[in-house]
Amino acid sequence: MYGATVDYATTMHHDGHAYTVKVDGLKTPSCVKCGQMMLDAEALAFLDDVFIRQINLLTPEQIHDQRMRANLTQQALADALGVHEETVARWEDGGQIQSRSLDNLLRLFFGLPQVREILIAQKIGTLASSLSTRE
Repeated sequence: MYGATVDYATTMHHDGHAYTVKVDGLKTPSCVKCGQMMLDAEALAFLDDVFIRQINLLTPEQIHDQRMRANLTQQALADALGVHEETVARWEDGGQIQSRSLDNLLRLFFGLPQVREILIAQKIGTLASSLSTRE
């Protein structure tokens, strides 16, 4: 094995869509004998980062930074969004890429204090009731 720098393209799937991800100059180990690339953890993490930015999702760092600015624990954010704390932890450490719908909810949550207040206080049921009485 030796370190190589290669131009690399792959197809990644997310939320039922296929995306082509291209990286010029990907650093990855390759076999000395056959030249076959063996993507290591660092190369895979880099590909995920390129992919997340390409399809315009919040990055793990952005999710973490926004949660900290909101002064919330991972558990508090998870409770507000209706997901497990481990899910938030995986979003923040890059172990899981959030769906487009949850990315939209995260952006609303972090961007609008009113949304944050409603979800943290679990007033979503009250909001739904008030919407149905307007019809």
